[in-house]
Amino acid sequence: GVYECDYCHSDISQQPRIRCAVCDDFDLCLDCFATTDHAAMMARIKAANQTQTELNKDGIHSTSIVALCEDAKIAWTIEEDLRLIDAIQTHGLGNWVDISEAIGGEGSVGKTPKRCMERYLDDFLGRYGHILPPWTIVDDNTSFVKSTLAASSKEEADKIRQEWMDTKIGHIGSPTVLPPRPEDAAHLVGSELAGFMPRRGDFDVEWENEAESPLADMEFIRSDTPEDRKLKLEVLQIYCQKLDEREKRKTFVLNRHLYDYRKYVQDDRKLPVDERDLVHRMRLFERFHTPDEHKRFITDILKAKRLRKEIAKLQMYRRIGIRTLAEAEMYELDKDRRQFHKLAQLQKERDAKMKAAASGPAGEEFDISSARCRELLSRKELALCERLHIYPVQYLDIKKALIHESLVSGLLDKDSSNSGRRTIVKIDVERRGNIVDFLVRAG
Repeated sequence: GVYECDYCHSDISQQPRIRCAVCDDFDLCLDCFATTDHAAMMARIKAANQTQTELNKDGIHSTSIVALCEDAKIAWTIEEDLRLIDAIQTHGLGNWVDISEAIGGEGSVGKTPKRCMERYLDDFLGRYGHILPPWTIVDDNTSFVKSTLAASSKEEADKIRQEWMDTKIGHIGSPTVLPPRPEDAAHLVGSELAGFMPRRGDFDVEWENEAESPLADMEFIRSDTPEDRKLKLEVLQIYCQKLDEREKRKTFVLNRHLYDYRKYVQDDRKLPVDERDLVHRMRLFERFHTPDEHKRFITDILKAKRLRKEIAKLQMYRRIGIRTLAEAEMYELDKDRRQFHKLAQLQKERDAKMKAAASGPAGEEFDISSARCRELLSRKELALCERLHIYPVQYLDIKKALIHESLVSGLLDKDSSNSGRRTIVKIDVERRGNIVDFLVRAG
């Protein structure tokens, strides 16, 4: 059953207890039995029991009744709800196995870890909360008590109960609004940066990461000389300076969002090479500015550089005799056209060099007119050798190997997926396919 100490009212269902041999249904926990004056305690308990009896006559019942539930299978008594709250405070939210064991007993049935979790998350933390009284009305996500008194008549009570049921406040399995889950760390800014933890705003490897090493084995003892104590204090002072510098650098990175390197890469790509180099060199002065000050500083520096470039361009126009903007525009178009033709010519020359290198070491065509075993080939076979850049002797060896394999394994084709067949001839796939096709057509 469910037992509680009649003096301190703590749950002793699963603990040793002291039962009075004279009184009916009187139990004490061991602490109250060992530390309390029994005579005075009995007098106070009898007075409290008499008051409780009078309250019960007025309609206030014990904690063993079911709280706002009509289904016996999932019924929760008020005592079990109180034990649920105590167990959560003791074991911590989420340890539902231990919480279930703390609630369970001879008087508790079906209080599994899952049911305990559902009771707390759905019934206690739900949007409405099934344990709320039926006269609680929800408006704009804010609960307020419409009436603090119970209905004075059966008709009013039925009306309130029906209103409560219509709003689904008391239904098991009604929608539950839980705190929003935190955003997935993989989608947070800086999550792809190695060593940075975006949720904590911290780094795995700190600046001067070994600063704590000198302090690991240092201790102050009574036998230290004044020189030793002074030296240790200086080591501590150096360590504190490193901590200050570490915090300063971390604050600098976090306040300027330097961990969002993708944004900086995208901004750099929008700038010309010379302006990008200037921005990188000006980062040295960022530690002397606030983020807004450095942004204005970079904007002014780039504006001045662009003005100097525009002035130099206008001076160049004047030197070559251009006097109007229309003439300058025509000059720029001609300049772009000449640059395009120059690049096209360079590309054409590179392609010609590559083609010449592929045709032979000296750029000459492949010649087999004086090659050995040339007389053993037909004109079509000679043309094939010239096209594939292979010598007659090599062609004869390849032909012999392919014919032998064809007699052993059957007809060959260039699309054969047999790995053994592909190792017959050690040449590139394109040449091998051309030779196989030629032999198949020749029969």
